[in-house]
Amino acid sequence: MISATVIQRYFADIDIYNSIIFVSLWIAGSILALLYILKVRLFKRPVAFMIHISFAVILLGAFVTFCFGDKGSLHLSRDIAKSTFYSTVNKDSVSLPFSVRLTGFKIVCYYGTNSPADYVATVEILEKNVLSGSGIIKVGRVSMNRILSFGGYRFYQAGYDDDLAGCTLLISHDPWGIGITYTGYALLLLSLLLFLFTDSHLRRLIRSFKSCGLERLSIVAAIFLSTSCSARNDRLPKHLPADVADKFGELYVNYNGRIQPLNSLAKDFTVKLYGNGSYRGLSCNQVFTGWIFYHSSWMDEPMIMLKSGGVRTALGSDGKYARFTDFRDRYNEYKLDEPVRNILSGKYIDGAKGYIDADEKFNIIAGLYSGKYLRIYPFRVSENSGVEWFYQGDLLPDNISGEEFFFIRKSWDYIFELVINRDYDNLMAAIDRIIAYQKKGAGDTLPSDFRFEAELLYNRYFFSVKPVAFAILSAGFLLFLTGTVFGGLTGRLGMGRKVVIFVGVTACFVLLAVLTFTIALRWIIGGHIPLSNGSEMMLFMAWCTLLLSAVCGRKLIEFYHFGLIICGLCLLVFVMGGTSPQITLLIPVLSSPLLCIHVALVMIAYTLFAFIAFISLAFFCSKFVDNFVNNRLSKKNIVDKSVENHVENSVHNLKLYYLSRIMLYPALFCLACGIFIGAVWANISWGSYWSWDPKETWALITMLVYVVALHADSIKSFKKPLVFHLYCLLAFLSVIITYFGVNYFLGGMHSYA
Repeated sequence: MISATVIQRYFADIDIYNSIIFVSLWIAGSILALLYILKVRLFKRPVAFMIHISFAVILLGAFVTFCFGDKGSLHLSRDIAKSTFYSTVNKDSVSLPFSVRLTGFKIVCYYGTNSPADYVATVEILEKNVLSGSGIIKVGRVSMNRILSFGGYRFYQAGYDDDLAGCTLLISHDPWGIGITYTGYALLLLSLLLFLFTDSHLRRLIRSFKSCGLERLSIVAAIFLSTSCSARNDRLPKHLPADVADKFGELYVNYNGRIQPLNSLAKDFTVKLYGNGSYRGLSCNQVFTGWIFYHSSWMDEPMIMLKSGGVRTALGSDGKYARFTDFRDRYNEYKLDEPVRNILSGKYIDGAKGYIDADEKFNIIAGLYSGKYLRIYPFRVSENSGVEWFYQGDLLPDNISGEEFFFIRKSWDYIFELVINRDYDNLMAAIDRIIAYQKKGAGDTLPSDFRFEAELLYNRYFFSVKPVAFAILSAGFLLFLTGTVFGGLTGRLGMGRKVVIFVGVTACFVLLAVLTFTIALRWIIGGHIPLSNGSEMMLFMAWCTLLLSAVCGRKLIEFYHFGLIICGLCLLVFVMGGTSPQITLLIPVLSSPLLCIHVALVMIAYTLFAFIAFISLAFFCSKFVDNFVNNRLSKKNIVDKSVENHVENSVHNLKLYYLSRIMLYPALFCLACGIFIGAVWANISWGSYWSWDPKETWALITMLVYVVALHADSIKSFKKPLVFHLYCLLAFLSVIITYFGVNYFLGGMHSYA
């Protein structure tokens, strides 16, 4: 499977997963596994036996689908019935036992926007070869995450024609395979739940963990990191007073398909250019309005962050940041024109991403000057259409009244005049008039006042995560070194225990409250649980990490250390795309309740795997320190202290071993359930519960890699803590590849995650 994900990425014409060799390997592996289950008499442990049999049932369902299932596509035009579809399995037309006719298709948009929320096709199932209006058997709708089933065939939404007079449906015919597979999923879920509460092996591990009593005392020097920026002596570029600029932030704007405060646009603008939500002490509102009203003052401001040395050389910039004027030469020619054109035409240029990024930033500023970002004027073109948003120089509808036409064309010019004259009182009143016009024109399509204020609060509070993430990460590593690695040395001396507990508990609970508040705000603003992209998933993983630390830290204080480290790493990944990743509307296919369950379970599993990896790292660090200290004590003939130190560290390491093995069970159970719930979701959305997408394939690989470590009765080496921890540390590489490597190198349908 590992080889196949790479081969199919670069040689798309080779179908490994549906080849006879690949299927034969699955069959051979399944038979050998069943024979081994009988050999070790696993049926004497009924629940464990059920778990293994459920996987056999799932594989049997997949085999039945492979042998007897069929799928393909059907293009329908309005009022024309069809009784055949193109099979992607047989590569030919296949006859249906009935006819299908499209009677209507529409795109349902999010309220008050032009962003699609769903695609809905209304179809009729007719008797075979019936082309007239008679013979209707069934009328149904096909939309995203809502399938239409009839006669063993299932229809899924796949695409539509530009004129909305036709659409493409996916068809799946698998009357037996899906039922068998879903039975396996249900059996797996039931057996996993029973295992957590009844299995004697797991209970024995928990008892062994509790019996390893070890006082964990550590020395912690509380270090509070602060970042300071050297103040620049030169004058700031022209800008509006903070309260006036913030008033602009209260305007509504249609940006990226979502109605939001202008403050969110200003923040996104500042972050994209500078990499931070503020600039030299000026807020994002002051930066944004400064570029609009005082552009000549800002054009020479070095605030456009460059990401490659090649771009800096091309622009003649001597630092990390460039000026807008750096992008043109003395003849007013665009310096990046040739390299960008070469990159877009497919030519290789070193640091291509840096050139594209710089070109995008240049065009963002150019677009701001054109006014197209300021879609702040709503107008309902007709009674049956939604509200459309226009900018000042936009092409306005023919049926707009003269008064509204004049207001849209002249109100922003009036704003400019007031800014130039510094007539801030009248300026604030003019902004209020635009807001009043927006509320009248957009009506109830605007976000509620509660949601609007929540977004303004989020933008003010969520200024920059990066320094906070570095501080959390540093504190976590400090606690890890002083508490976990050297814990055995300081435990006998009784030094620092209360300090470690206080710092760890306080930090975890405060951060947990902050992240809970952050997630709640993003949920309110977006209107959906924030689990729709990779950044939000890392935020959720950070939250899961802190919650687990808060719950389990009372039993083992190392949880606080690991929790802070993992939380810091997650937050750093969260802000990789910007200081505060955008809140966006859900694409139609993600509008499913199964999304939340699928993502939450998988991210909880990855969190637990991360904890196990850090426990393994702590084990090796502790072993190294233990050996080093014992050698020093032995050389000094301090035998008693050497033996005492060795015993204490051995008990501590044994406790880490039992803890890792215990955590491995819920981690694997969450991953297994997450994978199969994702398969059900895929079956509802695309008509195929398993498509061998690189992300889902690597999730399965990760599950299989970690499952090996559970079988200590069969593989005796895993009963040795050294072997077990080494394996778990190496196994975490599969998690890293699954989450990051697939996105950057293999792509696929899950690239958004």
